[in-house]
Amino acid sequence: FDKLELDGVRQHFQGADVFFSAIGAKKSSVDSAEMYQNVHRDYISKLAGFAHECGVKHMLIVSTQGANPGSMFTYMKLKGQADDQLCKLKFPCFSCFRPGLLDRGVQKRFFEKAFALISTPMHVKDVAKSMRIVAENFNPDSTDNSGKNIVNYYDNSSIWKLCAESP
Repeated sequence: FDKLELDGVRQHFQGADVFFSAIGAKKSSVDSAEMYQNVHRDYISKLAGFAHECGVKHMLIVSTQGANPGSMFTYMKLKGQADDQLCKLKFPCFSCFRPGLLDRGVQKRFFEKAFALISTPMHVKDVAKSMRIVAENFNPDSTDNSGKNIVNYYDNSSIWKLCAESP
């Protein structure tokens, strides 16, 4: 990712209307705090910038509940900073999915298992399904979207509602 340039990825974005991102990593899977920052903020900002330059009209990202650029918690702070950077790109439509605790199936971590005892986690399949639904309902040629910067945030309740309303 550090060496990505627009010319190297342009072919992947040319002609695309929608760009999905669910980039993330466990802290234990990266070598340093700098790499953790790169994964959760810098890489997605760079890729989204390329997508925007290539004319992608709708950006969809998985962020997190509590994302806030001013948070004292590193993860929430980085996700909030990334969300803000993507908003500033002014895609015609930006959809930010902010689920709470995720159910990763067999990949659950200790914290996720423990917190699930007092909370209802959201399965990652539900987040993916809701993103698909939102993307399918976006009309890139709609005159309602021209020149606008539509920003939508989806929390747990709106994600579950989307999933319940659609097969």
